Amino acid sequence: MQITEKLIQSFLLCPYKAHLLLKGVVGQQSDYEILQNDLCSAYLSVVLRTDHDQPSIAKYRGSSKGRKLITGIQVAYGDLSSSCEIIAENDGNSSLGGFYYSPVVVTHKNKITKEDKALLAFRGLILERMQNRSPESGLIIYGNPCKITKVKIAKHVVEVMRTIEKVKASIKAPPHLFINRHCQICEFYESCREEAIKEENLSLLGQVGAKEAQKKKKKGIFTLTVSAGENVPPLSGARCHPEAGGVVDETQI
Repeated sequence: MQITEKLIQSFLLCPYKAHLLLKGVVGQQSDYEILQNDLCSAYLSVVLRTDHDQPSIAKYRGSSKGRKLITGIQVAYGDLSSSCEIIAENDGNSSLGGFYYSPVVVTHKNKITKEDKALLAFRGLILERMQNRSPESGLIIYGNPCKITKVKIAKHVVEVMRTIEKVKASIKAPPHLFINRHCQICEFYESCREEAIKEENLSLLGQVGAKEAQKKKKKGIFTLTVSAGENVPPLSGARCHPEAGGVVDETQI
């Protein structure tokens, strides 16, 4: 089983989506996903231009800290793999020679997300195993105009390693399906919604969040039907007979 960056990113947003991808389920890309892919491609082409007018990239390429930006490379080690738009070659010894690689993430968005940092750490983990040297930090190129932020990745690597183990565990223990607001932009939205309706999933109640749904499940409330009867009051003046297990109307005694 190959653990890819798409699996990691998907798991952070929705464990059930990662589970579907592991099973080889093919979804239908939403218009939003197609748009985001197009924006990413357009932004990457700007970043990679050799005659670009982005001062941050030019400054990095001309500095002594960054010898070279290598583009379009697939990195893999064991069961981990990532398609890197860019990796940075740096001075310093590793098992590869008198240099070592550090990870780079490129995103067109103007704000760095936890998923960006997780992807950076995931790529850093693979590079560490490939070259027997841990890159202390990586670069995130983002925003318009292009900005470069240096991110220390040690703590993020620890977190991403936990995520990798959770992804592997989800094969034998599938996560629960839960419909969120952002599900509407996912390639699996239609199939997941059909499944949720079929099983009367609690997440179809808009006001019930994941934590609240978990509390209900601990009470034995797994479906919309059971949830609907959760707060139904007993008949006025009625009590349960301790032996018969039925309801006795005290007004008739």
